[in-house]
Amino acid sequence: MEPVVIVPGIGYSKIFNGNDALTAWPPQLDPESFKKDFMGLLLKMSLFRKDSGFSDKLRELVGGVLAPFAADSCGVPVNDELYVKRYTSFSSLSAEEKAVQYKLPGVQAFCDELGEENVLVFPYVFSADPLENGRLLAEYVQQVCVERGCERVSLLAVGCGSTVVTAALADERFTKRLAKLAFCFSPLDGSLLMSDLFLDSFNYRRSGSFLCSILSKEDAGMFVELDGMIPGLLETIFEKIFTDVREMFLKMPAAWALCPSDDYADLSEELLSENLALRTKTDAFQFLRVHLPETLRNLQANGVRVHIFSGSGQSFIALSESPDVVSDTLVNTSSSALNPSVTETAEPHNYEIDVQKACLPASTRYFAGISHMKALRTDEVVVPLVQLFKD
Repeated sequence: MEPVVIVPGIGYSKIFNGNDALTAWPPQLDPESFKKDFMGLLLKMSLFRKDSGFSDKLRELVGGVLAPFAADSCGVPVNDELYVKRYTSFSSLSAEEKAVQYKLPGVQAFCDELGEENVLVFPYVFSADPLENGRLLAEYVQQVCVERGCERVSLLAVGCGSTVVTAALADERFTKRLAKLAFCFSPLDGSLLMSDLFLDSFNYRRSGSFLCSILSKEDAGMFVELDGMIPGLLETIFEKIFTDVREMFLKMPAAWALCPSDDYADLSEELLSENLALRTKTDAFQFLRVHLPETLRNLQANGVRVHIFSGSGQSFIALSESPDVVSDTLVNTSSSALNPSVTETAEPHNYEIDVQKACLPASTRYFAGISHMKALRTDEVVVPLVQLFKD
């Protein structure tokens, strides 16, 4: 069996910031300090029925968490100390390190079925240029093959890990090392969510329903209760935070790698026309993604087994203005780059993909009603995915 290399989605790589004791991601937040900082503001709001600086304090907190991933106007990370730790396989990890990696959905099932010695995860700094991450992935796969004495590996790209893999596919040395390649709930032609962010077209009035979808009922309840006490508070908080996030993402090549090809030309002309250095990087990745269908066909012609696991049917983010942002997992349904032919069925939120008309492999598997975040937490997806790599 070839070793399986998993390239995870955003947020599932442990990123270190300067030394082993301090991580940039996941963020290290002190709950006691958080309570101390915010308790006074919460009391003020309850007394005076106004914001009292609460939204600015939250904005400052989120800004501090994201600060290590900021880039300059040329798309170069401001913090050059960020790094990840790589390893040979799960069997080489300590119990503590395994516990951290098992938080990545689906990994436990892969290790149980394929053996820990056959499963590897390629962590990466998700804010870095995907072209650079792709180069590092290509080098990593070469290293794995040399160290293990194997000719090929199987590779699984989860979610936005597909941007790293898309970049690596430009390296012929990398493609020659692939036996199987699977994309699991990956935005292969970007995300309408990113277009909405770049266009600043989020509906912040929906922030309450968004919070309820991502937080526990208790945590969301506190914010919704505050919004009831101070009408418009949540809308103000989200608008401030996402305005800062947008400014940060506009300078980040990794964010532009998620801009749908149908929107890229107009958005890059509007937002990057005076930034040639960054535009050169984003154009280079866009070229690779638009030609991804051709790349996948060539891989199959050369004996690589290509599979796409995708789904739809649940809204990925309640703030998005785009009505067809569902799961963010295949492509946006209007994409001309992959030309998916999507037909609604009699069942609500259920669709069928005609892969013969679309620029997708016939081995595309479609799971209706499964959200982006739950894809690798349900046996309906995990079982056939693991079986693919066992065969």
